[in-house]
Amino acid sequence: MSHAIATLIQVSGLGGMKPNTIVFGFFDNQPQQDALYSLIKKEKLDKDTKLSYLMDTFLPMNNQTDHYKDLTEIEYVQLINDALRLGKNVCITRYFSKMEKISRSPFQTAFYIDIWLASPESIVQDVSIQGDLDDTQLIMLQFACIMQMVPGWKNARLRVFTCSQSHDQGRLRLDVLKFAIEELRIHARVEVVLTNTPLGAVETTTAENEQYTSPQYLSAHPYQWLNRTIRDRLFNTKVVFCYLPKPPADVESYSDYLQDIDALTDGLPPCILMYGETEVIHAPQ
Repeated sequence: MSHAIATLIQVSGLGGMKPNTIVFGFFDNQPQQDALYSLIKKEKLDKDTKLSYLMDTFLPMNNQTDHYKDLTEIEYVQLINDALRLGKNVCITRYFSKMEKISRSPFQTAFYIDIWLASPESIVQDVSIQGDLDDTQLIMLQFACIMQMVPGWKNARLRVFTCSQSHDQGRLRLDVLKFAIEELRIHARVEVVLTNTPLGAVETTTAENEQYTSPQYLSAHPYQWLNRTIRDRLFNTKVVFCYLPKPPADVESYSDYLQDIDALTDGLPPCILMYGETEVIHAPQ
């Protein structure tokens, strides 16, 4: 299976047009669900038994138990590494089967797309935004803007977050990020989160708050810290974009890598983890 997917990544395209982004589903123990097929079948295929039969028999979903997987942890992470070596951007999606249908009504209540530009490693090292945005951060903003253009999502508002360990550095990063967002002609609310900020919306005790805001907790559990921070700032958020850490080269670390991104996305709304390998071309003002 892994060789087949790797071959598909290399041969896909039409002539000189080659896709630059590969989207993976999340590797977990949840049973596979084809939410898109269920929606199509409900709305269209009930009236066409021939088409319904074709979709039921052509490349069906794997309906085996949770103990059976087509890919192992090693093969899954290796595929991500292979895609990056081929110069492809990588997206990993999670919880999109739970996405609520967006109303196209002009009276739709405001909702948000949250973009978290800081990776767990950059938060620990306090280097989330140093100067120009990197390829991953640019492609996250690009995808969020494309999503905002889709009918039904035009009322979505963008919120861009990064992190800092000090007020002075936070103000500097806020100015840099606001300038970059304006240069890209993106309308978004920008916020810098201080790593010692107490929790608010997430119900915790005072003791948990003190542990959560300590430098020792952040250094030891950056993925859990960022997950709690994201959940703490959710407000009618429909989709969350997160910075996908680059997979390790050491095969023995693959399992830990999957546990880390599981901790990062646990309990979030539908989310997209992204890592960019291709340059995002944009026209300056």
